[in-house]
Amino acid sequence: MRNKKEKKEIQEAPKKKLKKSVGKTLLLILLPLVAWGMASIILFLNHKATKTISATAMMDLQAETNANAQSIATPLQMLKSCYNTYADTMEVVDFASHDQMQKYIAYSLKGQPVKNSGIYLCFEKGGAIFADGTILPDDFDASTKSWYQAAEGKNDKSFITTEVYKDSLGRGSCVTFARRLTFTDQSKGVLGTDVFMKDLQKEVSSLRPMKSGTSAILSNDQIIACPDDSLNGKKISEANNSFLSALSEFGQSEKNEVIELKDEKGRVVYVAKTKIPETDWVIFSSVPQKDVQADAIRFRNAALLYMLIILAVILGAITITIRRIISRPIRRLSDGIVRVSEGDFTTTLSIDRADEIGLISSEITSYVDQMRGTLKTIRDRVDRLKNNSTTSMESATFMASRAEEQSTSMEQIHKAVDEIAKAVTVLADSAQGLAHSMDELTNMGHGTNEIMVKLVDQANLGQKDMLQGGRGNESYHRFHEFDE
Repeated sequence: MRNKKEKKEIQEAPKKKLKKSVGKTLLLILLPLVAWGMASIILFLNHKATKTISATAMMDLQAETNANAQSIATPLQMLKSCYNTYADTMEVVDFASHDQMQKYIAYSLKGQPVKNSGIYLCFEKGGAIFADGTILPDDFDASTKSWYQAAEGKNDKSFITTEVYKDSLGRGSCVTFARRLTFTDQSKGVLGTDVFMKDLQKEVSSLRPMKSGTSAILSNDQIIACPDDSLNGKKISEANNSFLSALSEFGQSEKNEVIELKDEKGRVVYVAKTKIPETDWVIFSSVPQKDVQADAIRFRNAALLYMLIILAVILGAITITIRRIISRPIRRLSDGIVRVSEGDFTTTLSIDRADEIGLISSEITSYVDQMRGTLKTIRDRVDRLKNNSTTSMESATFMASRAEEQSTSMEQIHKAVDEIAKAVTVLADSAQGLAHSMDELTNMGHGTNEIMVKLVDQANLGQKDMLQGGRGNESYHRFHEFDE
């Protein structure tokens, strides 16, 4: 009954709660390390990828800027080459009149690589002829114009390019290409053409470097073309645009690499520049940094997503591994140890492993077996002691009953002893009386002894008398009287 009660109490006892399991501890250590390691790798790769992508994007931006510059320059070069042919012809062919010259240059209105006014010729002595037959006032003197003077003063016979201006005939913004001529009669003149900027500005406005960028063409201090049509043809100093001012400063510098600037919206942009061949124009391409790094950002986001997926897989694998290899065996081992500590030595720890957990399980199992044997020995001894105690209890009961009987007898004996004591007292009193009597008897014995002595003496005398005869009866009568 006692063993069952103890076992029931052990089963009903609350289980000890752990503050933190080994598995959770390992996960709390391993998971941050794995996450930190993967995040570090991804951030490193993302940093390298960002730098690589940025560098590649800068090269692509520069290459695209070069291509756009060449694309814009090609029709202009074709135009200049074609008109150089006209100029060279005008210098070697002796035209009889201006009318013949006009008929010749009229062909310049056909097959134009870029829209222009066609050729016009201005002479140093005044006057001009136009391919389209335009008639200017007689007082028009081209030699007073800046473009004429610039072309005439140029050492070589290459074309000069003027600033953008509004055409006096209302044909919009244009620039003038002009070069000097020496006719066969050694007179001087200038061949020129007005190139209309509308198509060029529209083309520049439509350019999208790197698919999200913008382009602009600037001369020294003038906006040739930009996305904002209202600024085309204006002086940069008058545009009140910090970004265009920064572009102009960059264009006049000797830097050729792609740089970072802030645009009018405050965004960081990459900017590349290229000089348009055979002009003093510089084309700029700008693209927002975030757009350039969009691939890197997508790579980073994809990498983070993959990291989370891989981390989840690793977490699952680690969790399953820890649970199977560590948590479950340790939980079984700890549960068994707790039961053993609570006194349940019937617990078995069957963890068949060759590692430390298996060794601990084996040693604890051996210990439990030893304790079980010890407890069995103790239990056998307790049973024997219990049996002996039962016998002792029976003997004690018997002895108690006997003691009770003896107690009753002792009471009787006590009473008897009391009565004996009383009797002894009486006997003592009697003995004392007897002592007096004995004294008296002793005294009487002394008297009797004296009498006996006397009797003996009398007897002796009587014997003598009897021997003597007749005196014997007298002695007999005397003894008889003494006896009475």
